[in-house]
Amino acid sequence: MRLGRGGLILLVGMSAAPPASANFNLIGAGLASCGTWTQNRKRPTLDTKQIEQWMLGFLSGAGYIGAPKYDPLNGLDAPAVLAWVDNFCAANPLKSISDAGYSFIDTHPK
Repeated sequence: MRLGRGGLILLVGMSAAPPASANFNLIGAGLASCGTWTQNRKRPTLDTKQIEQWMLGFLSGAGYIGAPKYDPLNGLDAPAVLAWVDNFCAANPLKSISDAGYSFIDTHPK
């Protein structure tokens, strides 16, 4: 099921994780653990680029849907974002990569 523009804006603004009542599908590299993120970033492979691009696309999409109120990438570049996710995932290896994305959005609303 697809989430409408208003629903994602509400979702993005509510918390670091989607509410239990959120009705959307999450697919792709974001389902992997932060432990996987950290391991891949230490020894880059083709999978590393996949998870990095998933994260950047996820955050770009949040900015697209949430604009102008929410723009988590405002004033940042890819290395800064990836370094932030590195820190989050090092501290939270059992969380998912998407959890890192939700937390990034929550701490970088604009």
